Amino acid sequence: MPLDPTRWIMRVKSVEREFNAAKLAVDHLLVEVAAGGFHFPPEVEWRDVDNASKHIERTYVVRLFSCFESVLKEYFHLRGSFVPRRNASGLIKVASKDCPISDQLLKSVHEVRRYRNSIVHGSDYPPGPITLSDSRRRVNRFIDKLR
Repeated sequence: MPLDPTRWIMRVKSVEREFNAAKLAVDHLLVEVAAGGFHFPPEVEWRDVDNASKHIERTYVVRLFSCFESVLKEYFHLRGSFVPRRNASGLIKVASKDCPISDQLLKSVHEVRRYRNSIVHGSDYPPGPITLSDSRRRVNRFIDKLR
């Protein structure tokens, strides 16, 4: 199978589309509840839905970055290369040496990685938040260079 950055870019974009659908559904639910048109089952409370609404974008940043990591692994596999170190930093570093990726683009993708790590692992000094759309743009610019 040949390298197909366009297919990979669409795969990452589909995570953002799924986020948009989930956010729309949660926001609609919040409106319905506020209007008295919906009653929660016993295992769900208002604060659960409110927290889901507040954290949904961060959750999808994690999901998007996971998709990006799987794209990088597929890239190495399709090239017939050994998949380098299993962590994302190593994958990004090795892929960037194979392709025309600027230092600025490399830095921007690592910023997304650090933001994702701060969400998943916590951090005393987390980087500023990066929106899902900006995260998608950054990783897809990187993916577009994979040839």
